[in-house]
Amino acid sequence: MGLRSVGMDAEQAMYAATGGVNTHKGAIFTFGIFCAGAGRCLKEQRELTALGLLEMEQEMTVRVLTAELEKLRGKISAAGQATHGERNLHRYGTAGWRRRSSFWS
Repeated sequence: MGLRSVGMDAEQAMYAATGGVNTHKGAIFTFGIFCAGAGRCLKEQRELTALGLLEMEQEMTVRVLTAELEKLRGKISAAGQATHGERNLHRYGTAGWRRRSSFWS
């Protein structure tokens, strides 16, 4: 099972526990990427530095998050099932984690 699948399972568990309310979806994503990135840094680079971790996180997420950002642009409604981050993208053009990951590439 890949990291994305594990994260999506955690997201579904959160929704089940909260009656469908998004209480910490961003935290699940952020902590998952942080932990996976730290593990990869230690395995591949034999050290963990702030810069190494940042670069690893970006390498791990840039492709998928950039694709999701492009897909979301213009499709997000301010109402409905949009997440807080998606509503901010629609209202203000901010991209949150998706932009953070692709910004440095």
